[in-house]
Amino acid sequence: MKIPSAQKPNLVKLDTHTHTAGISLCSNVSANLLARSYSAHGINTVLLTNHYTSRGIYSCGNYDALAANFCEEFVIAKRAGKLAGVCVLFGAEVALTSHYGYKEFLLFGITPAFLRAYPNLCALTQSELYTLCCDHQILMYQAHPYRAEHGQSPADPEFMDGVEINRHPRFDDRMDKVIEFADRHGLGISCGSDLHSITQAGSDGIFVPPSVTTEKALANYLRKTKRPSIFLDYKKKVQL
Repeated sequence: MKIPSAQKPNLVKLDTHTHTAGISLCSNVSANLLARSYSAHGINTVLLTNHYTSRGIYSCGNYDALAANFCEEFVIAKRAGKLAGVCVLFGAEVALTSHYGYKEFLLFGITPAFLRAYPNLCALTQSELYTLCCDHQILMYQAHPYRAEHGQSPADPEFMDGVEINRHPRFDDRMDKVIEFADRHGLGISCGSDLHSITQAGSDGIFVPPSVTTEKALANYLRKTKRPSIFLDYKKKVQL
């Protein structure tokens, strides 16, 4: 039965890929500024996906310390978001290095408790990380799979749930290639700004129901909606 339009939930914007300076040193956006800026753009939900890499060990000393610092940055962002009226969700961009090359994966549905229990994520292989994610109902999407400028290429499609349309302004998003790869392998697609500068705040992301206010709810929505509508450069809406 067709649902009357009045009963359809209004969709809201969510940026699935953001970085703050407290963990991602390549970002110049503080956790407080992140929350205020998204609020100013009328976006009330944002996923914080700071870099989780083996390089972080050098500054923290060990994986447990890295996980603790990572989670503390989220606490700061979550608190700032509450004051600004923005729901900040916990995520991560985990970098893996192997003889297949450097790959980065966005984890949807990850929680601080999970990260504290499994702090050595970037020491795993792609298949090991994917198995762990599946065991905990976490979705694993490859970030910017065609970012040739950094020597990145698509990872093994058997061990991931989706791929990302990455809208960082310094790089070509290669949207056509991402969609073709996803179609070929039956993968989901996400879209995010890859925010490192405040000028990117609110520019790109996906549309989700307003009920998506937890990490689990986001993962469940993407599990059911493998091709969510996306928005580009603030206003342009695209149905994949």
